[in-house]
Amino acid sequence: DEYAKGERPDYQTPYSWMLALKKPVIGAINGACVGLGFTYSLYQDIRIASDKARMGLIFVQRGLAIEHGSSWMLPRIVGVGRAMELAVTGRLIDAKEALEIGLVNRVVPHEKLMETAREVAGQIASKCSPLGVSQAKKMIYEHLFTDLATAIKEDDASMRRMTKSEDFAEGVKAFIEKRAPRFKGK
Repeated sequence: DEYAKGERPDYQTPYSWMLALKKPVIGAINGACVGLGFTYSLYQDIRIASDKARMGLIFVQRGLAIEHGSSWMLPRIVGVGRAMELAVTGRLIDAKEALEIGLVNRVVPHEKLMETAREVAGQIASKCSPLGVSQAKKMIYEHLFTDLATAIKEDDASMRRMTKSEDFAEGVKAFIEKRAPRFKGK
């Protein structure tokens, strides 16, 4: 089961559940990404935008405000000042600006968007340990709720546990043998 049942209540909403998935969620933004679409994009782990994409929180221009945890997610992605500007102006930004402020990870030509998203997913699937990927994702999101000392302690404990995993042994063996790893997620 991909859901983190019994985990943080923060992940048990219709929008934040993506944070609890063990696999990365890759968003491909191909055009207008406003309102609820913008909100959903904030919960994606990697956002790739077409050079034709436009994004924004238009709610204030319609007599509304920010929604569904965007007030928590957006400042963590782009910083408080940029989040505030986007939220209180309702201004749309293009893909280039979204990349500059860290809202998206990459901008690619429109016709290459899905190909690029699939390439990123393929690289993760073929080169990375599913155990390592899921643990890295979990730790990054969990540690948004904690202090540095706790994050260090938990990261180090996780690393000690993972050095005993089959995936770690396979990763080292594949490196020594100069071949692609065959991870099992164990």
